[in-house]
Amino acid sequence: MLDYDLVTSKARYRLPGRDDMPALLRLAAQSSPHSSPEDSRDRMLRTVRELSRRPERGSIFLFERKEDVVGYCVLVTHWSSLYGGNVLRIEELFLDRDHREDGLAEDFLQLLAQVAPAGTCAIAMDASPSDKGTTAICARAGFESRNGRIMTRMLPRDTPATPAGGA
Repeated sequence: MLDYDLVTSKARYRLPGRDDMPALLRLAAQSSPHSSPEDSRDRMLRTVRELSRRPERGSIFLFERKEDVVGYCVLVTHWSSLYGGNVLRIEELFLDRDHREDGLAEDFLQLLAQVAPAGTCAIAMDASPSDKGTTAICARAGFESRNGRIMTRMLPRDTPATPAGGA
């Protein structure tokens, strides 16, 4: 999984440290209008603990502008028999309201496609067709709608997998 900082002219996308937990939990509490802030923070704490113990399962990136944490993305990786490779799944991508028009989400999605780990064949994100903002951002970043709810960006394939024992 990705375990290093990413930087563009728009922002720094970095892994959280202990000092970042208040900012991450504050954003997590804002991210889910259908859950209580406490439930959202608890879920984020469980996610941080799990990904800290098992980093091969995923990463959390903080979006930082001028030393302020303004958003985050939770990525998990899984094997997909449908695509025949690893898929980076964007579980959550959230930006503080004051930074939603800054192009950070699209910037991060474009960057993610460039630095995806070897063996990654796609990046996927749930996006309701009624959420025009999210689907537009994903489309500008090269994602296409799949199954009506999933936006997917296929990535160039590495060398084809060879079954054990050669072929």
